[in-house]
Amino acid sequence: MKMTMNINNKYFCIVLILSISTSLFAQEDDTLESESVEIIKKFEAQLAESDKLDINASLPPVDSTNRFATYQINAKPLLINYPAPDIKPIAMKSEELPAVENSYFKGGAGIPNMYYGELSHFGNIVDKVDFGIGAKYHRADNSKRIENQRFINTDAFLQGSYSLNEKNSLHSRVNFREQIDHFFGYDNELFSFDRDEVKQRFRTVNIATSYVSPDNDIEKFNYGGNVNLYTHTDLFDGRENGAAFTAKVKKFIKREHPVALELIGDLSSFRDSTDVRQSLNTFTIRPTASFHAEKFKVLIGINLVFHDSRFSALPIIEAITNIAGNQLVAFAGWEGNITRNTFRTLTDYNPYLVSNPTLFNTKQNEYYAGLKGKIKTVSYIAKGGYKTIEGLPLYLQNMDSPLRFDVISENANSIFIEATAEVLLLKKLKVVAAFTKNFYDLETQEQPWHVPSLEVNLNTKYSLLGNKLALTAEFYAANPVANISENFTIEFLNTLYDVSVGAEYWVNDSFGAWIDVNNLTSTNYERWVGYRTFGTNFMGGVLVKF
Repeated sequence: MKMTMNINNKYFCIVLILSISTSLFAQEDDTLESESVEIIKKFEAQLAESDKLDINASLPPVDSTNRFATYQINAKPLLINYPAPDIKPIAMKSEELPAVENSYFKGGAGIPNMYYGELSHFGNIVDKVDFGIGAKYHRADNSKRIENQRFINTDAFLQGSYSLNEKNSLHSRVNFREQIDHFFGYDNELFSFDRDEVKQRFRTVNIATSYVSPDNDIEKFNYGGNVNLYTHTDLFDGRENGAAFTAKVKKFIKREHPVALELIGDLSSFRDSTDVRQSLNTFTIRPTASFHAEKFKVLIGINLVFHDSRFSALPIIEAITNIAGNQLVAFAGWEGNITRNTFRTLTDYNPYLVSNPTLFNTKQNEYYAGLKGKIKTVSYIAKGGYKTIEGLPLYLQNMDSPLRFDVISENANSIFIEATAEVLLLKKLKVVAAFTKNFYDLETQEQPWHVPSLEVNLNTKYSLLGNKLALTAEFYAANPVANISENFTIEFLNTLYDVSVGAEYWVNDSFGAWIDVNNLTSTNYERWVGYRTFGTNFMGGVLVKF
């Protein structure tokens, strides 16, 4: 079609050019003769008859051939900004929270001659100020069976907190504790003492204030600190005053790698029953840095400790890697530290200590490796390693007063194994187990006197009847501890083990009852030579929330 149109155009142009040329040529010919013309008749033009043309419009015939059209459009990115959608939550009717009772009371009595009472109350004074107050009293007397086997423990506290803003707050707490014990570890068939002759009493007052702020804010500096003051006395004029403070700051690098610095001071001054004064002071600078990757973490730091007129640089190194997600995590490390053995910590561990002990620090380096994780409802951690210990506390009977104990310092190495596991069965049964074993290699002593090398602890709690009834059970065992007998030979006390059960039932939201039965096997084991346990004993009473 295109070719035909081109040919017709060419012919049309040629004819047009020839016509124009002929006309121009005729106009330019000046040789025609000039003659006169006579008009005889007017010319009358008439059109001859012709057939009429059919000019009715009609459509052309339909072209049934297939036609294809190809289009090519060049892509061009469109820079269009879409505003974020305005998502509105669906209104849901909130359920009313259960009422929370501010006050709690637990009281009861039992055999042998046991009494127990606990009372506490928590509330707020104004919007930003909360407070709490409470006290606990527990006593038992088994003197009818073992002379002067009795104790009285009294505790009381007062605490308060002030919210500076949504994230930061100040907390303060005052604690008072009085513990009355008796040195009853003598042969009742050979000796007899009045109650006041073998009485011991410890009183402790502790005042603590802390500044609490977010610890893992990846955008800002994390900081906090606390101050702790205490005084600890016994009935024989032993007195210890202590002060401790901690200041720490932490910053996340690139939002995931924390770098921290802690300053720790721990000071104490002790005046014993003979008016001899001793001080244990440590000051620690602890910088640490952690690097986090997808499957592993590395912590590097150091404890720079000034103690006993000396300086120690003790490393902190730990590497953690995920082997199978959170189900299996491996870790290994090396950590060194200084532990203070104050009059307060030693008498908390052994209430039959002499009132003029020699105090010392313990320097320890621990090299360890282990596994931890969570598989369904089982959380576990197992660790083993090697320790070097300078100043391991051991306990031996005092030569002048066999009813009391001296503390001695020993250098030792130890291979240890530790494991804990927590299992939740049937969503209502919780089991917690712990295992510790130490293999001691002592420098001068033959045995780790009165220090267990094996301990096993198992706790269970089962809730039923819509959590109204809770049943508990506990099992504790330890290997026989070593002692030097009167004949200066090594003797081992009997195996320590204890089985206890308990129950707590709430009749309604405000009233309930409880019962505890301890030492079901009635084992008269000795944790300290001469000091036997109470045997089977139980207490029961009421629970009230108001």
